[in-house]
Amino acid sequence: MNGKPRLGVYAFSGCGGCQAVLLDGDGLLLQLAERFDIVHFASLGPRADAAVDVALVEGSVSTSADVERLRRLRARST
Repeated sequence: MNGKPRLGVYAFSGCGGCQAVLLDGDGLLLQLAERFDIVHFASLGPRADAAVDVALVEGSVSTSADVERLRRLRARST
């Protein structure tokens, strides 16, 4: 760990537009990387779900499986 807060960006049933903005938002991803240790970002490829300090959730929670996944994510975020 490098001392930065850990960030996870998680996708649910959405279009992915919010993650696209982070990837192509005038260097926004680089700004986030300066302040956070990005430990999960669905658009950048599969990574193991890890404990995070900040969880950004993109899309809609629309199924019971989504609700359970969101609960697991919340339990691993501080």
